[in-house]
Amino acid sequence: ARAGGVPSTAGADHAPTVVLRLGRPPASKVLAQWLAASGARQVQVDPSGRWIDPEHTALIIIDMQQGMRAPAAGKRNNPQAEENIAKLLDAWRAARAAVVHVRHVSRTPGSPFWPGQPGAEFQPELRPREGEHVVEKKVPDAFIHTGLEAWLRDRAIDALVIVGVSTNNSVEATARTAGSRQAACNAIP
Repeated sequence: ARAGGVPSTAGADHAPTVVLRLGRPPASKVLAQWLAASGARQVQVDPSGRWIDPEHTALIIIDMQQGMRAPAAGKRNNPQAEENIAKLLDAWRAARAAVVHVRHVSRTPGSPFWPGQPGAEFQPELRPREGEHVVEKKVPDAFIHTGLEAWLRDRAIDALVIVGVSTNNSVEATARTAGSRQAACNAIP
């Protein structure tokens, strides 16, 4: 099901459903390899039929911090998420497309995501590299009070691929806001 142009992840099982806006090469080849490796059950392509344009598309990686691996984060329906996101990140880097890493900074003392806690640090395999943009957020939506929208606009980025572990929380909240701001938005659970 779709709501407001955003794929619904409610009740999702272990096999991801991937919704993409596709454009021109070269990102397409590496993305296709990632899709094949991810075990995606279904790939839906929007009617434009275009390849992903690496000059105008950003990969947004939401909350891939060490705290997401903690038992306190709860049971997950996507235990392979880190591996799949790392493959997609490698593909994105190979295409030299924009990457945005979003870090959740908790306002609750004692949270695994409280500043200075090990859980607030990025997972090693998904750690930002020099030149990759990092956004810190305090609410589920990565657009709220972060400057993300201005950063994307300044770079003429109008399409997003959004990934993360918490698809029914921060990924969904960010995708909904991106869609309401007229970005071509794709969430990959």
